[in-house]
Amino acid sequence: MFYYVFPVITLALQWVLYRWAVDTFPWVARHKRAVVVGLVVLFVFDLVGRRAEIHYHVTLGLRTVTTAVMMTLLLAAVPIGLMRAVAALGARLRRGSA
Repeated sequence: MFYYVFPVITLALQWVLYRWAVDTFPWVARHKRAVVVGLVVLFVFDLVGRRAEIHYHVTLGLRTVTTAVMMTLLLAAVPIGLMRAVAALGARLRRGSA
């Protein structure tokens, strides 16, 4: 079950980061494809490294780096997503009461 749930949660949080970055930084908005490719490559390296570590009991340096970067991004995505959701809800409520 964990093998199926964690990648879905990871992709959802990466989508939150992507939307936030595109809406916040003009350079990212101009280079959306490069950002998507970077996030997908990071996701695939993390996924393949995790599978290799589980099946072959080998810890790779690349796995350590991707885990550190991925976990930092995913932990940052939670409050970013919550703040964006609250802001969107507030904007919707203000429009509805006006």
